[in-house]
Amino acid sequence: MADKIPTAELVSSGGRKIPLLGFGTATFPLVPFEETKAAVLEAIKLGYRHFDTAAVYLSEEPIGQAIKEALELGLVNLRDEFFITSKLWCTDAHPGLVIPALQKSLEKLKLEYLDLYLIHWPVSMKPGVDKYPIKKENLLPMDFKGVWADMEECQRKGLTKSIGLSNFSCKKVGGILANAKIPPAINQVSLSHGWFRAADTIWSTHTTSFSSLKIGSVQAVNCLNGRCCKVELNPLWQQRQLRKFCASNGILLTAYSALGAKGTFWGSNRVMDCPELKEIAEAKGKTVAQARSIPLSSLLSVTCFTRFTSSFTKVRNCN
Repeated sequence: MADKIPTAELVSSGGRKIPLLGFGTATFPLVPFEETKAAVLEAIKLGYRHFDTAAVYLSEEPIGQAIKEALELGLVNLRDEFFITSKLWCTDAHPGLVIPALQKSLEKLKLEYLDLYLIHWPVSMKPGVDKYPIKKENLLPMDFKGVWADMEECQRKGLTKSIGLSNFSCKKVGGILANAKIPPAINQVSLSHGWFRAADTIWSTHTTSFSSLKIGSVQAVNCLNGRCCKVELNPLWQQRQLRKFCASNGILLTAYSALGAKGTFWGSNRVMDCPELKEIAEAKGKTVAQARSIPLSSLLSVTCFTRFTSSFTKVRNCN
């Protein structure tokens, strides 16, 4: 399957290629180390080469172990065949802490470099504060200029091949570009379908009340106690302005939660259990993911990630 996955060019990274389909490893609640490793190893066997992780996901170590085993088993010949993405968490989103944070991620992944390193959210938190739920007093405005300068230094040092953003609106992307010597290669947003929920923090999108033909502005979903934005992109909320702005600046959009994030506290079964999608899938002899959910990313011209579950060995969404 690996040779069948199309790629896109990262303009700010000398034309390096990124696979258009990746495997996400964010799980809430967290799953055991061995289960994560087994899922990643199974994904490698199925042909996935693009893996997305983050410091806060606690999945870097099992991914590193899976990559090591895949190389030892001959499933993959070279590390260069992989495209590994990780992210800078908010507690380390401060000048002077970025490079050590990336080095720690590399140590956990047992890698010499990342293919892509992203700022996870456009907000900072007090260093060393990891407790959840996140308290308002621990949130800080980000020093975008200083943090991005450190991200650029990560790329110059060869610790990562490319750098980028996650959950950034047009305004915030523009702020980065205003001071950037190396522009972002990526802006990762959510390709969910507007069905978010959470216990203490409400993510409410109400996309069903809008016409996709009339939407041209950025939708920001409040999270982290209202101090940060979660940017959503889907057929009901097409983010034309954001897509146009990023494209005009050579920034590729990537999307997570393409299948609705079923099983997470913020996600929903509305995508995978949608009667209309099931009907389309049955008519085509495909799964819901194959028939509709993954192809939505092609419609919106973005790369996307699937997310593993405990039944991942049954996933066939790339065929």
